[in-house]
Amino acid sequence: MFVVTITYLAELSEIDKYTQAHRDFLDMHYQSGQFLASGPMKPRTGGVIVAVGNYKAKLEGILAQDPFNIAGVVKYDIVEFTAVKSLDVIKSLIRNADNANL
Repeated sequence: MFVVTITYLAELSEIDKYTQAHRDFLDMHYQSGQFLASGPMKPRTGGVIVAVGNYKAKLEGILAQDPFNIAGVVKYDIVEFTAVKSLDVIKSLIRNADNANL
């Protein structure tokens, strides 16, 4: 699993220009089962994505397609971890991701 922290590199007025396209990008990866949760930080200085998968390089490739990234208005920090404890529903999502080689 991964926790991705997103740091804004531009003013919110610039970030807002790409927010809808970024949300469309997120929706695509929710549908694929790659992303479990996401949202803005408080205060709004960036955001967080929780993703499942086995391959950091694959996640980096996905994030390269994020409209925020393409516009150069964010940077990402990716933390990979092993979910030793979680809700049962999360465990099934992790297993499904493992089986799909995400």
